[in-house]
Amino acid sequence: MIGRFLELGLSTEKILDSIGYYEELGFKQLNVGDVWQYAYAVLSDGTIHIGLHDIPPSAPMLTFVLPDLADEIIEFRSRGIEFITEKTADDEFNELVFTDPDGHVLRLVEARTFSPPHFEQIQSACGHFREITLPVRDLEAATAFWQRMGFDELGQADEPHPHIWLRGSGVVLGLHQSAEVSGLALSFQSQDISARLASLRQIGIDTAGQAPSGVAALTSPEGLAIYMHGI
Repeated sequence: MIGRFLELGLSTEKILDSIGYYEELGFKQLNVGDVWQYAYAVLSDGTIHIGLHDIPPSAPMLTFVLPDLADEIIEFRSRGIEFITEKTADDEFNELVFTDPDGHVLRLVEARTFSPPHFEQIQSACGHFREITLPVRDLEAATAFWQRMGFDELGQADEPHPHIWLRGSGVVLGLHQSAEVSGLALSFQSQDISARLASLRQIGIDTAGQAPSGVAALTSPEGLAIYMHGI
């Protein structure tokens, strides 16, 4: 329905600082195209791709590639989608932007904006990618929305709070109904969390970010929460 997951797009006004931060965590730069009229970089661990956009502060963008984008507008509208941005002219790079019921921003583009990773999945200093964590007000309503977008349920649990995992379009989403999850985050999973945190502190990475109980957290230069779950 919404195509293939491309990146988690983040705005940054200090793109070199952001690139350096993710490289310190073990992410690698990918080759990018010249679609955007500003500085743009992509960092990846081979599984999750982080797009850094040198633009004024804006909300993170869950970005998907959907070819023939203009042909899908009627279908989206029939599902109650209202667009924030609608660019479908022949002489411009096509994109559609809208939000889910909880205000998380979805961006659909007509083609890739960077080359796929030329390396196998790597384990960053944060561990293995687990999910893009999304706080939701109503777990049932949020799940229904993402299922309409083509995602399938992987599992669910009630502890430490109601949450559900969904997979689709090449990415895993974790929907969390909890006041402890205050914003969109990237979640990783690993053994030896204490040792990883100590190593990060040694290279100057702040490990004092806010996180749900039992989870360690970092905060990226763009303000993105990065959660580290133990196994």
